[in-house]
Amino acid sequence: MLLQRCDNRTPKTRNVATTFHKYRKSLEFDVSLHQKTITIKKSIMEFSYYYTMEYLPTRYEASQSEWNNRRAVWNFKDGDCSSAIIDSLVNYINHIVCGYKSDYVICFIPASTSQKTSNRYGYVARRLSERTGIQATLSAITKNSDSESGHITGKSCNPTADFSFNSSYFKGKKVILIDDVITRGRTFVDTATKLTINGASSVVGLFVAKTVNPDRNSLAA
Repeated sequence: MLLQRCDNRTPKTRNVATTFHKYRKSLEFDVSLHQKTITIKKSIMEFSYYYTMEYLPTRYEASQSEWNNRRAVWNFKDGDCSSAIIDSLVNYINHIVCGYKSDYVICFIPASTSQKTSNRYGYVARRLSERTGIQATLSAITKNSDSESGHITGKSCNPTADFSFNSSYFKGKKVILIDDVITRGRTFVDTATKLTINGASSVVGLFVAKTVNPDRNSLAA
């Protein structure tokens, strides 16, 4: 499977571009960073994704803007989504759909428990539906049982094995698949693959943040 990171430097969401250029200067990142294609074995599908900001893990020393991003992500996970994040998500959605709203549906990758999914995405789904005119539903993908968060237990297995898919929401539709943070992308790829198998015509990811690893990126530069 090919996982495509899309260039997210749009006029209305410049915070990512600013962070990107700062890292590029200090770590000599290649200018095509956001367009790099990652090959994942045992698949023949290709998915693209967008993200609104970069998330620097707490093991790294952070600037004030990086701390602001961390807090925004943590608050989002706790169900406190800022108006700035809603605005960014709306801008990306409008960019993705290019006016063809009726072709799309917005779905969400479930959190570790049904309560966390509702707290994290309930308000976001309502606001995105109101702002974009596109159906946003938590019912297309549901989790069969509650579990500990992956960042606590570690993702030792495939989280999507516990997902159920209700194709009545997305069959024949183009899916915008939203989640909080993308790191390696495996949960996104596995979820997008299953959406496609169950009838989605295409899937594009949209994430609040992308995890960055300066150590890894500096070695790759």
